[in-house]
Amino acid sequence: MTATSCKLAFGDRELTFDLGAASVDAIIRGEIPADMAVARRFGFIPRPLAGQFGDTAAACLKRFELSVYATADVQNVLALGLIGGGEAPSAAFEIVDTYVRGRPLAETAPVALVVLTALFVGDGVI
Repeated sequence: MTATSCKLAFGDRELTFDLGAASVDAIIRGEIPADMAVARRFGFIPRPLAGQFGDTAAACLKRFELSVYATADVQNVLALGLIGGGEAPSAAFEIVDTYVRGRPLAETAPVALVVLTALFVGDGVI
């Protein structure tokens, strides 16, 4: 675990999410590794956090704080967090497909907000 990671009960098990991982930072900047070809199927590329206010983690957090986030924000924050937490990209997208897509935002948006908040203040503060 890192200072920006958090372990959360999600789906059918406890999972680690970490938006502070170097691999996640590279993906947010638009550097998509070859093993992320599966991400195209989910509309994740090229800028997974793009939206109102910009395409950074801070811009995404602002959207959550103002309750103007999109469904894609929830899905992409959770997928990125899972990848940063050690899940293979294909596994991360399968988890999101199973437990996020088609579910009410009231179930999954709070989890995404916790993952985003851990990036900025650390899990110990949440």
